[in-house]
Amino acid sequence: MTGRDPKMSVEAAAPRHARRRSRSAEGWLGWFGRSRSRRRSAAGDGLDRTLADLNSRQEDLAFLSDVGQLFQACRTIEEVCNVAKDRLQSLSPHLSGALFLMSEGRDYLEGVMAWGAIEASAASLAPSDCWALRCGRPHQLSRGHEGIACAHTDAAGGDWHLCVPLMAQGEALGVLYFRVDAGHDPSGDHVERRHFYFNVAETLSLALANIRLRETLQHQAIRDPLTGLFNRRYFQETLRRELHRASRAKQPLSVVLLDIDHFKRFNDTYGHDAGDVALKVVGEILQGRTRAGDVACRHGGEEFALAFPGLPAEIAAERVEAIRREIELRDIVFLGERVDPVTISAGIAVYPAHAMEMEALMRVADQALYKSKEAGRNRFTMAGGQRRKTEEPPALSLVQGSP
Repeated sequence: MTGRDPKMSVEAAAPRHARRRSRSAEGWLGWFGRSRSRRRSAAGDGLDRTLADLNSRQEDLAFLSDVGQLFQACRTIEEVCNVAKDRLQSLSPHLSGALFLMSEGRDYLEGVMAWGAIEASAASLAPSDCWALRCGRPHQLSRGHEGIACAHTDAAGGDWHLCVPLMAQGEALGVLYFRVDAGHDPSGDHVERRHFYFNVAETLSLALANIRLRETLQHQAIRDPLTGLFNRRYFQETLRRELHRASRAKQPLSVVLLDIDHFKRFNDTYGHDAGDVALKVVGEILQGRTRAGDVACRHGGEEFALAFPGLPAEIAAERVEAIRREIELRDIVFLGERVDPVTISAGIAVYPAHAMEMEALMRVADQALYKSKEAGRNRFTMAGGQRRKTEEPPALSLVQGSP
């Protein structure tokens, strides 16, 4: 019987152990390689996401810069709305929205612009209908999540809703409403980009506030604060421009200067506050009796001026007589009591029949006004001698009772 040689057994076993160690090393190397490949893939995916985020932010910044520049070039609220609609509807075919602006009385918001699926349904709403206006911060609602829907939104018509209040100097100007149309994933880009929508609303708020401030300053620069009529400076600039236009078109232009009769006596009798009321009444009548192309202004004190582009002498005389008659018949109420009405005297001059230049035309109208006063007041005089006579108004007296 032959036995195994222990030396041979050790030598035979050695390759087996080496092979095991070799296979183990290969396994570790393979695992390490695969792990490093996965890490490299994950790093690549992370880099791709980072680059995508950077590109998206760059596009958002470019969008805000473009919109901001266009808003700065806008002169009216209507132009701002047109720019906002054009740019917002280009963001996504599944994104709809509307813009609501606060009324002057601050009792309702008017739908002034809409885009997308809700374009035809945007209307007015009460401030209490929107939670964003109630709370003074953005309010959003997603399908499948508990939340409070604004009364002006159609919760079933969209998968995601966002209302952003438009604020300026602590005052609510309106609300910008975004909606992802029904049937689209509310957890997608729109929800992630809500801060971008906040920035859009802020840019829009600044544009609206700037235009309203500009309109306020312009109104103060060209309007008389008491009567709301144009002031003397605006009248002179406009009359000069209208005369050039009338010259090119070969059309007449009538200028009227009118003055409240015995206004100093009226102030002495009832006080300057009552005199302010009388000036406001005359201003209201002049505004109501002028067309869109006409110009009515408070020329100074109790004197007013009118410009009627395109009106010949005969029609201008009819208009002035109607104004004179309405002022004479209008009741003036001061501190709950009626005081005697005021009357006016007026002078009319017509381009080109009476004068060719603005200063000369105004001088001729002023001369006609003084002829009306010399003839007894409460009448108008056409340059060239035509005069409309009326009865002298009765003495001023206080009438008791309510209007």
